[in-house]
Amino acid sequence: MLVAEAMQEAHWNIPFRRTFNNAEAADFVRLRGSLPLSLSVERDEISWSQSPSGAFSVGSAYRTLFQGPELLWASHLWKAPLPLSVSIFVWQLLRDRLPSGVEVSKRNGPGDGLCPLCGIPESCTHIMFTCPAAQFLWNFIREALVLRGRPKISRSSWKLRQTVLEEGATSSGWCL
Repeated sequence: MLVAEAMQEAHWNIPFRRTFNNAEAADFVRLRGSLPLSLSVERDEISWSQSPSGAFSVGSAYRTLFQGPELLWASHLWKAPLPLSVSIFVWQLLRDRLPSGVEVSKRNGPGDGLCPLCGIPESCTHIMFTCPAAQFLWNFIREALVLRGRPKISRSSWKLRQTVLEEGATSSGWCL
């Protein structure tokens, strides 16, 4: 439906497939009241209000969605010689966006949000670093990667680890 079709005789005529409940009807009345009652004869233009030029860019959309502090370690993560799936996993882990028990239970998913091994809330940090099973695994990996006091990982991976630690990431398990 075009705007010109919805606007008939200085009145908004917008048909819907179902009837609204009281709250939806009130919201629609407020929305309709905010729309102008006259149409311009000029041609419409598309403009993105989140950039000075009015042109859309993925960068401006990202900045609009995530208006938090810039994560300095993120650039090292994306440049590290890792498969993309690993980089995405680490990004989600460090931003606490993995489907942990706590996150699933927030969305009324199955389970009680507790770690089945420990019985404490199952957050990303717990799953990866503070659960006794995870600590055992990290200790095993630490011993397997260290040979005569030197880590057997690439310089760029070691630099990424150092940067994350210096930036104060909450995930203490980067300490291999």
